[in-house]
Amino acid sequence: MNTITCLIFLIMKDRFDSVISKYSSKILSCEDIFVIDYKNINGGNVDCLCENPAFECVKINNPNGIESYFILFEDNCLEKAIGDYSKQCECIAFPTEKHVKSWFLCIETKYSYSHENAFREENNYPYIMIEKIKDTVAYFRERGVIDEKKRVTGIVSFPTLIGDFSESFKPKDESFEDILINYNIIIRPTNKLKIISSKRLDFS
Repeated sequence: MNTITCLIFLIMKDRFDSVISKYSSKILSCEDIFVIDYKNINGGNVDCLCENPAFECVKINNPNGIESYFILFEDNCLEKAIGDYSKQCECIAFPTEKHVKSWFLCIETKYSYSHENAFREENNYPYIMIEKIKDTVAYFRERGVIDEKKRVTGIVSFPTLIGDFSESFKPKDESFEDILINYNIIIRPTNKLKIISSKRLDFS
């Protein structure tokens, strides 16, 4: 990073540091990045790695080596008041080289081991997952960390499901278009994505 880019990134990092506490972070630029939540696997925390772990995870292809900052939340990380916590997704990420049009990513996972269970109406997983992303973004918008005009991309992932599940993933009482219009968040049901540049993510 050049001096100006580094300064902008450090300012952004400090903004997050000022409103969250229990988290870890990593700066990665490897060709493939793997995001995994170990909580339901071995009781561990969320992690992101350059090596493919032994368990299913969100896979991020990064062929151009774009350096990105990952903030990995621990439980009850977003405190609204003493003893009162916002719902939260697993992690957020953004490129260290900041632009007005640079991407901002939220990742939420659910480890369900069958398509039937993942989309069983009484489990309500799609609603729960989307609400976690919406609440995470709202938490940072309300504190001036993420600008209201900043468009956010939210990944809702079932890492243990084989095949495309996007047709089955439906928001409750609203559409993906409603979420984009009302919250400036693009929701993508997928287990993988590609970082093209600091301004572009690809889901094809």
